[in-house]
Amino acid sequence: QGFVTMYDINELFVKPWSANLGCGLGVLMTREAETDADTMLSHAWGEDVEEFQQALRSWAEQYQVHGDAMVWFCLFANYQPEDGAGPSIGEQ
Repeated sequence: QGFVTMYDINELFVKPWSANLGCGLGVLMTREAETDADTMLSHAWGEDVEEFQQALRSWAEQYQVHGDAMVWFCLFANYQPEDGAGPSIGEQ
């Protein structure tokens, strides 16, 4: 395919980092400050991650989104490992 996808990020990083912990990376990263998301991102998992990153930067710049904005991003928000330690994708 010639590029990295969200599927790749999930398998190589998200699942190993959160396996057996029962919660998504978003919760692990913001455990100290429970908060609602300001925005929800919708995207395709098969897309080129670098193109997605460029689109996200353009969107943030155009709408003056600050770096501390809370964004709901399924890859990091949902518990991905499906290992029984947390809710299944369907339950979420």
